[in-house]
Amino acid sequence: MSLARRSGKVLLAAAGLAILLGTLDALVDSYLLGMGHPGETFFHPGPYEIWTRSLVAVMTFVFVLLVGRAWRAERDLRIFSRAVWEAPDAVRITDRAGNILYSNKAVESLLGAPPEEWVGRSVVETTADPGKATEILGALAESGRWAGEVEVKHKDGRRIPVWLAASRVAGARGAPPVLIGILRDMTERRRAERALRASEERFRQVFEQSPIGMTITDPRGRLAQVNDACCRILGFDAKEVVGRTCEPGSGDEVPSCICVPPDGQVDERRRFVRKDGTEIWVHVRGSAMHDDEGRPLFGLAMITDVTDEVHVSQALLAAKDAAEAAERTKGELLDIASHELRSPLNVLGLAVQLAQNRLSHGQPVGQELLEKLERQTRRLAEMVSDLLDASRLDRGQLAMHPVPIDMRELVEATVEDFRSQAPDRHVSVELPADPVPIEADPGRIQQIVTNFLDNARKYTPPASPVEVRLSRENGSATLEVTDHGPGIGEADQERLFARFFRSASESTRLQPGLGLGLYICKVIAEAHHGTIGVRSVPGSGATFFVTLPEVTAPARPWEPGPGVARDERTSGHRT
Repeated sequence: MSLARRSGKVLLAAAGLAILLGTLDALVDSYLLGMGHPGETFFHPGPYEIWTRSLVAVMTFVFVLLVGRAWRAERDLRIFSRAVWEAPDAVRITDRAGNILYSNKAVESLLGAPPEEWVGRSVVETTADPGKATEILGALAESGRWAGEVEVKHKDGRRIPVWLAASRVAGARGAPPVLIGILRDMTERRRAERALRASEERFRQVFEQSPIGMTITDPRGRLAQVNDACCRILGFDAKEVVGRTCEPGSGDEVPSCICVPPDGQVDERRRFVRKDGTEIWVHVRGSAMHDDEGRPLFGLAMITDVTDEVHVSQALLAAKDAAEAAERTKGELLDIASHELRSPLNVLGLAVQLAQNRLSHGQPVGQELLEKLERQTRRLAEMVSDLLDASRLDRGQLAMHPVPIDMRELVEATVEDFRSQAPDRHVSVELPADPVPIEADPGRIQQIVTNFLDNARKYTPPASPVEVRLSRENGSATLEVTDHGPGIGEADQERLFARFFRSASESTRLQPGLGLGLYICKVIAEAHHGTIGVRSVPGSGATFFVTLPEVTAPARPWEPGPGVARDERTSGHRT
């Protein structure tokens, strides 16, 4: 209520009381003293009545004012007393010596005894540490204020932690000062603090002893802490990264895989190069922690080494790709084989029918027809041999029978066989004067030489020679077969030794084949630790070459290349 309203009420009450007293005075003057009619006396007072009524009015006003102030003070005192009595914290009032003068209701729930039991007792008795109580009284006497944690004694003897805020208050109307203390029970807070410390200790142990790498980033985006597992996984020391920032481009940033910005989130795999140069894969999972108001507190990241998992996944993908490639190869093989095998079979079928017709009419078969049958049969045998070799390569079962041989002698014998099969072709041969010792499977090396000669015969014009040259240099023997055909384009040279590859050129399409010969030659050469290749300029022919290492007695241990089985048995030349 405002001051103006309170003053108005006081004046109204005083005026009302003054009118009432004036009416009573007029009645007394009229009826008891015989001074005339009450109305005349009330409305036409004499000097004496005016003075008397003015005095009564002033005294009435003062009386009402004093009574109102006393009533308000009593009312405020009751409200204050009730508020102190019902306060949730314990309140005690003592004299300067610490003797308890007053305790509120909360003291009972705190100390286990009703307030009246504590009146007259010293706070030194109720404090768990009497020396501490004496110290507090001294501080209040000196400075008038004290605040801090103390322990008080419960009625059953328990020690209860409380937060005490005490101050010295001057007494009313010259009374000596008193001490007022407010005690707040800290039991739950202590329990919460212990629980928090236990939780922090558990988190610290989990963080430090976890086999998973863990990092903590502060709100500024700097790496605050890393555990030992993280250092082991990523190969660095904690002192090398703690305190550095996660912000890219700062020049002081840590690797992106070991921290999570405090306002971010991540769950992904990342490639990481360790300090020693080892490449690993890690799975980073992390998120930001916020307070109740949404402000970032820190970022927590967990790092797991998933290198083996990634390698297994990559191996599975590679196996899947290999299986799909094998399936495609199977389809290609069937397509090519069905197409290429059909042509010689058709020729053989027609030649056999012709031979049967001639024989049925008593006519001779003829040398030309027999030669055609022989060529087509040899062609089919070569195709079947290539298909079997390709199948064995896929299964890693293409066996080799390495023995010490003279490559000069092998090349010379293979050229003679070729001449007998293609007498219309001119073959020029250049061989070294001395033997060329190598350790190899003679049948497989002869297969390479024969393939080179057959290709040269297919693409060299009849009037042009096929050139064969065997040379030695730096402990290696190199065989070169040169034709004078249309040559091979650069794009085709890169794929010439791939399985089933056949050039799209017109000259290649006119020649039969499965596209396996050079592929098998390449595997054979690599199995003997050699190299194979081609040099060609379109329009100027091509030179195919194979280089194999020479040996000296005693021969070194022979190991086959990948996809080829080792076999120590010897074998003779294979035609």
